[in-house]
Amino acid sequence: MSKAVAYVRTRPIPEYKVKRVKELADLFLKYDYCLLVNITGITAPVLHESRAILHRRGSVLKVVKNTLTKIAIDRIADKKPGLKALKEYLKGQNAIIFTNDNPFEIKLFLDKTKITRAARPGDVAAKDIVIPAGNTNLPPGPVLSIFGKFKIPTKIQEGSIWVMKDTVVAKAGDTISAELAELLNKLGIQPIEEGLKVKLIYLDGRAVKPEE
Repeated sequence: MSKAVAYVRTRPIPEYKVKRVKELADLFLKYDYCLLVNITGITAPVLHESRAILHRRGSVLKVVKNTLTKIAIDRIADKKPGLKALKEYLKGQNAIIFTNDNPFEIKLFLDKTKITRAARPGDVAAKDIVIPAGNTNLPPGPVLSIFGKFKIPTKIQEGSIWVMKDTVVAKAGDTISAELAELLNKLGIQPIEEGLKVKLIYLDGRAVKPEE
């Protein structure tokens, strides 16, 4: 029986990966605490706004690659006892928040901070979605048929479509269709709320789940 041959990398590691590992290792050392955050399904605009909000609080949010993060952790694990526990939770799509603030206060802040975004087909309404009465600033055209489909009373006035009364177009728990998503986007209504969900918190030499 032939022996297994160990894999030996023949090409140099790309420079950008080397820089990213160093950047992460430096951040782990610079900040007292970090929060591992699940970003699966989170849109780029929501991440951008979350990063800006956290930056104003003196914290840093980095979207990370799991493999590179594990390498960074291994490199500085002797200086950060307990940090290796994060490796087990580096699955799926993740970001890490580096902070010197109380990490549980950061978590509570994130739980309360929801950022709205445009609806996409297949999204589920968290609460009733209402088309408000008033001028939509949309010109008459094919979009009128979508208003009709959702039983939204309209009239044409001053060259644009007006909604005659507040109309619920989706109830909490309803799945948003492609047509409804299109209409909401045309009206500039962003009914979907997203927030960052903390998976794990590192502090005082140990990693803890938020509910602990």
